[in-house]
Amino acid sequence: MTLLISTSLFNSCYNSTKYDLTIDKEPYFGNELRLDGYYYSQYNGNENEKYTQILFFYRNGVIFDGAIFSKDNFDSIEQYFIDNEHVKFTDRDWRWSTFKVNKDSLVYERWNPPKVSQGPEPILYFCEIINDTTFKVYKEKLYTQKEFDKVNFTFHFRKFDHKPDSTNSFID
Repeated sequence: MTLLISTSLFNSCYNSTKYDLTIDKEPYFGNELRLDGYYYSQYNGNENEKYTQILFFYRNGVIFDGAIFSKDNFDSIEQYFIDNEHVKFTDRDWRWSTFKVNKDSLVYERWNPPKVSQGPEPILYFCEIINDTTFKVYKEKLYTQKEFDKVNFTFHFRKFDHKPDSTNSFID
């Protein structure tokens, strides 16, 4: 399984974030999102290589950024988690973030890949929940930006019985 090179470099260079998350952790008691698997978004990169981003949402209000894979084969992506390959990244504070749901709206944070001298920076994503298996991201904002950027990408749910544990020492 191949992770994007930038993610690998990010892992080796950074384990501490410069900024605080802006969304407080609160338990999620709703049913707007399914939590018995992961959400994925796929997009084309250079030379039509397909990338797949994985996010795990948890009942405790935490997200684990499962990474961006340079493959679109779900069997190999899921094997990465079944084989516990992700564990080597769970001790990175920037892999953990928070989310909030309010009716058909979802706001979540994740860490933007760092610039060499600055380290990771949180980015807020604003989403419309279409149903419990699909949400669309329509705008994003870096912590240091004053304005929002319009975006358009969709996450779909995939049931997965080997979801990583949400226990971490970074988000209270």
